[in-house]
Amino acid sequence: IPENISLLRNCIFLGLCNNKIKFLPNNLFKLAKLSTLCLHGNMLKEIPDEIGNLVELQNLTLSNNSIKYLPSTVSKLTKLKELDIENTLIDESSLKHLNLENIEKISFDDKLLPYFIKHFDKLKNINSINLSHSEYKIDNPIFSSITLKMDTENWMEEKDYKGHGCIVLKMLPID
Repeated sequence: IPENISLLRNCIFLGLCNNKIKFLPNNLFKLAKLSTLCLHGNMLKEIPDEIGNLVELQNLTLSNNSIKYLPSTVSKLTKLKELDIENTLIDESSLKHLNLENIEKISFDDKLLPYFIKHFDKLKNINSINLSHSEYKIDNPIFSSITLKMDTENWMEEKDYKGHGCIVLKMLPID
């Protein structure tokens, strides 16, 4: 990431996927208009506290990194609508700072499903949960307490939602 990245002050989308990035420079967090930040598939182990400076951020992708926690400053990301933390080391303890009220789409690993089910009432605007590579089967009772239904029409083959992989739960129209 170039030192002068903050010169891109009008940047709203920044995709830095699959670049073997090990750390994020502080200048990145001066992009005040940034609404989408994609950091998928790098070598990140942490997200700096300065992420809280990106108050316009709506989409954040951190998947496929060795990130262990989200800093408490993520609570400042009140406009965040889409979050992808799949295939990270993030656990429940760092999610307590996450502002869940505006989240519409979220992707995470099986280990976090009990947390999100427990706090489902805070996910007031959720319309999609992606549990890629899930070990859960869709008939698991854990899903009975949420109002989202399995979406199998858009992209999945039957083998994917029969306990062998991808589970996508979406808000489907009421019949």
